[in-house]
Amino acid sequence: MTKASVSRCSIARFLEAGKNLEEFVKSENWFREQARAQRHCEGDIEIDDNAPVSIGNDRGAYVQAWVWVPADDDAGELIDCLQFPPDLYR
Repeated sequence: MTKASVSRCSIARFLEAGKNLEEFVKSENWFREQARAQRHCEGDIEIDDNAPVSIGNDRGAYVQAWVWVPADDDAGELIDCLQFPPDLYR
C-alpha cells in the first residue's frame, strides 16, 4: 500500500465518521503535536511539520518521523565515499 493510498484511506474513514475535511486537517496537526510531545528528541527522533499521518480506526495514528542512526566505522567510510566520491575521470 502506498503513502497516497494510506492517506486516502485515512481521509475516507474520517469522512465516513461524519467529520469534515477541516476537522481531518486539525486532527492530523494534533497527532503531529502529540508525537512531538511524546517522542521528539532533537537529533535523534524528529517530526516534520508536514509529516504524513495515518489515522487508524483504533483511536490512534501513525506519524512519520526521522530517526537518526549512527554509522559504525565501516558504514561511515562508505558514507564518506558516497558523499565525496573519488575523482573517476583523472
